[in-house]
Amino acid sequence: DDGGCRWKGPRADQVEHEKTCVYVVVLAKIGPLRANFEGQILGLKASNATFVGQIQELQASKETSEGQILELKASHTKLEEEHKKLEQQHDKLQRDMPPLRAATLGDVRTLSQVGGAEASGSPPLTPRSLHVHMTTKAAKRARLTLPPGFAFEDVAKPTQPSPARPRARE
Repeated sequence: DDGGCRWKGPRADQVEHEKTCVYVVVLAKIGPLRANFEGQILGLKASNATFVGQIQELQASKETSEGQILELKASHTKLEEEHKKLEQQHDKLQRDMPPLRAATLGDVRTLSQVGGAEASGSPPLTPRSLHVHMTTKAAKRARLTLPPGFAFEDVAKPTQPSPARPRARE
């Protein structure tokens, strides 16, 4: 039972009844609306299925992105640690550079200034003491080796200024 019109009467009066029956008039108006709404409902269900698929794709993409973010964070942390170690090595090399350069060039004055012998109360820093110091450090440090027979004392001796040459006149 659809709850429709419950009119009962002779068949000859049915046509006249349908002209004035509220149920028939409403059914005539509702029928096209129902078909329209059913079409819209089917369209919305199809759109919903599409949106559900897109949401699933986005969730998978989000999970992939979150994994990549974690990998990048770990890589960033590792690179920061490496950068810190390299900065420490750089600072150490910067501190060691003046004595190394002076030892290589045999510059006794710079070695004594860098060594700070007078201020620290330690023995003066000489090319030879720097060489001994450098060659006894751990294997991680760069070693300063000298050629056989090389003597800093010969290099470090002040040279006599050459006699002045007379200028040529024009």
